[in-house]
Amino acid sequence: GFFLVANATVMERGGASIRATDLIALGMAALLVTRAGSGRFPWSALAVALSLAFLPLAWVGLTLLGLSGSATLAQGARWLMAVPWALVLLEMLGSEPARTRFIKGLAIGCAFNVFVVLAQHFGFAGPLERLGFSSYGSRLVWVGKQLRLPGLHGGPGASAAVISLVAPATLWLYLKDRASIVWPIVGYAAAGVALHLVATRSPQLMIALTTMLALTVTLQRRRGMILWALLLGVGLPLLVFVGPPGGQVRWTLGGDTAVNVSDRILSNQTALELTLAHPLGMGVDASQRALFLETGLRSTHNAWLQVATVFGIPVALIIGIAMIFLIARLRFGWKSDAFWPALVAFHLAGLFLFEEHLNNPTFVILTVWLVVTAVTTRGRRSDQSMRA
Repeated sequence: GFFLVANATVMERGGASIRATDLIALGMAALLVTRAGSGRFPWSALAVALSLAFLPLAWVGLTLLGLSGSATLAQGARWLMAVPWALVLLEMLGSEPARTRFIKGLAIGCAFNVFVVLAQHFGFAGPLERLGFSSYGSRLVWVGKQLRLPGLHGGPGASAAVISLVAPATLWLYLKDRASIVWPIVGYAAAGVALHLVATRSPQLMIALTTMLALTVTLQRRRGMILWALLLGVGLPLLVFVGPPGGQVRWTLGGDTAVNVSDRILSNQTALELTLAHPLGMGVDASQRALFLETGLRSTHNAWLQVATVFGIPVALIIGIAMIFLIARLRFGWKSDAFWPALVAFHLAGLFLFEEHLNNPTFVILTVWLVVTAVTTRGRRSDQSMRA
């Protein structure tokens, strides 16, 4: 859980990088190979994961044949690396003690991401950069007179999105696992500080929506009511008297907001047109080039359109259907075995509306795991019994 979000760069060359999750994936793959001859190997889960990764792998093949650029090879390989992660997570998270350890590790990893942002803010990014936990010097972003720190994942948007995973993690620990209320209090406070420094809005919005959804599902529980009261009693006064993370200027700067919205609408519209014209994808290099020629922009600002333009509509549809299925299972309440993947699915589905987060191996891994979980889930019987 920790290294899934505290994903250090082991080596970087020519715009491509080897991350900690890649090395862990190789170890997981070796472990799975040793179990292939036993009756415990998750063949059905492997089939689902490879079905999702089929088009990305096809684009890898085209790249090796010289029919697409190197960026397509790097991104397609991420989907292959996500397969062993998804299989191991599927088995690991089926055990409640292991699930708790994983989610605690993920929450601590989010806290480490906050530490990286603070280190960058106070000028101590150098040692972290040498260890692969920071890319401060080359990726500074300014909005007006405001510096947006890049965090651990190379850019303010990517790092803020990863930090926002502290919301579903600490909510699950407190509401489902009956952990101390210190987890969400510290997690939300740390995330608020970091999101103020990176000045990114969409992760803040998804933290709020995920929190409201989780607390609505658990409203009948005393724990849910306590957290509602605490967040309203502390959060609202902070918003009124201190302002939102990122500062008032980030939320009320009319010109910046108008340009941001118009750019997003233009990039979304153009990406949708490219997707419909190329339903099986265009690869990374060709899609980015076509988008730039049409709009002057280099990002679709939407992970759903990103994966559709790069790897094809079927990949986006499979992911979307799987996430809708998991989110719908929140109707069974917090006691459901699907409460954790459902929270993550809701959170990611919202994040994906705002940025190209499927460039990030953290989100590729979580996405493949969610699809495998949705198809091979074993929690339906317990959900149905609880509804009865």
